[in-house]
Amino acid sequence: MSTVASVNVSPVRTFEVGGKEIRSAILKAPVGGRVMVRALGVDGDAQADPRYHGGEEKAVYLYGAEHYAFWRSRIRGETLARLGGLPFGIFGENLTIDGLGDLERALHVGDVLAIGDAQLELTTPRQPCWKLETRFAIPDFARAFLGSGRIGCYARVRREGLVGAGDSVRVAERLDHSIPLADLILALYFRDEAAQARALASTSLPEKLRKRIGRKFDLEE
Repeated sequence: MSTVASVNVSPVRTFEVGGKEIRSAILKAPVGGRVMVRALGVDGDAQADPRYHGGEEKAVYLYGAEHYAFWRSRIRGETLARLGGLPFGIFGENLTIDGLGDLERALHVGDVLAIGDAQLELTTPRQPCWKLETRFAIPDFARAFLGSGRIGCYARVRREGLVGAGDSVRVAERLDHSIPLADLILALYFRDEAAQARALASTSLPEKLRKRIGRKFDLEE
């Protein structure tokens, strides 16, 4: 059974990493009890730059708990200690989901997840930005994060409700002919022609994503 391992939130903060000052809400930390998930995000959470973060289609960010073992095997020694051993929420996710294995292969574009009292509809994979790299203070970490394919997914809130650690997570709806998030990641970010073809052949792919893939596909012809 899949469950919520952690609910993570942060207000907007100004902090310094590696001599660089940034203003962000990426410093997510686990919260106790059950928290209300609303149309524009999780109570207690915020976004510093609404041009690129938040909004209805990116109200909640989900990440796989199993991915933490992968990163702990690659971030070691003093760097791992500096990052506190990689506690849940460190990648900026609101919900850390356990029990799915490879989240990006287990879930499909457009899936509706029943999580606690809420329902979330998966919209688009994350595209890591410089703030993640600054947060970790590891050169080229954003590129490594993307290259791993372990990037998680944003969701819109179909039904508001309370969510907490230990709540079950299940796929309540899946569209016909939908594709795994992993295929969409390959199509969008890796210019994988086979994945692009599979994505464009999906009759359930949202038009916004179809256009994004189409533009990339045309550039490769």
